[in-house]
Amino acid sequence: MANSRAFITNAQGRSRHTSILEEKIIVENPENDALIEEKSLVDTVYELRDQVNSLKQEQKRMQQSLDEETRARKKLETLIRRAARDSGVIDSVTRPSSLKERKNLS
Repeated sequence: MANSRAFITNAQGRSRHTSILEEKIIVENPENDALIEEKSLVDTVYELRDQVNSLKQEQKRMQQSLDEETRARKKLETLIRRAARDSGVIDSVTRPSSLKERKNLS
């Protein structure tokens, strides 16, 4: 990994050469308010990258679950409509064909 460098100017206007990668930052632990730890910037970036990847995977799983639930709901709706039509509870001619028409019937 390339060694990143930055110039930091102090109050007297003098510059000193320092490594950003060696700098430490203070990180608060959201699970424990009393716990504060010191981490390197590199460690923090890697940790955040891992968290983002984890959230992406979780979002993907949730989207797949939502898609499965939607397909199952539509299939159940079709089966119920068909069973109601076959038993004579509803007439197939009066069945609303779109969501907009269903809202207008309410």
